[in-house]
Amino acid sequence: MAFTGKYELESQDKYEEFLKEIELLHAKTDHKVITEVVQDGNDFTWTQTIPNWTWSNKFTIGQDCELKTLKGLEFKAPVTMENGKISIQFPQYMFTAEIIDELYNSRREWRDFHESQQEDLKMQDTVQLRRG
Repeated sequence: MAFTGKYELESQDKYEEFLKEIELLHAKTDHKVITEVVQDGNDFTWTQTIPNWTWSNKFTIGQDCELKTLKGLEFKAPVTMENGKISIQFPQYMFTAEIIDELYNSRREWRDFHESQQEDLKMQDTVQLRRG
């Protein structure tokens, strides 16, 4: 399903913990985040806004892309899509997003890595947005 649309927050789980993990707890707000996605084939512009703040990334599925974290730090990562789910490895977490029944669902997962290279799920947060 195409991602293009404007989405308003419907529910979120462990968002405060997410902000704490990325050291942005001071940025917590009661404003609902608006997410706008423009998709043109494999090219995407992904923008989130609240009053007085905007965060945006442009990327192409199947390519290494220059991206920014919520804190404005630049990094390069491959962006993939499999079975309609976008995946991006941010420096601190794995981000996935998909559309299910007109709802935009995203999840961020943190994992602890052990010397044995085994990884354990440390925490995940989920966000659900309704197409507006």
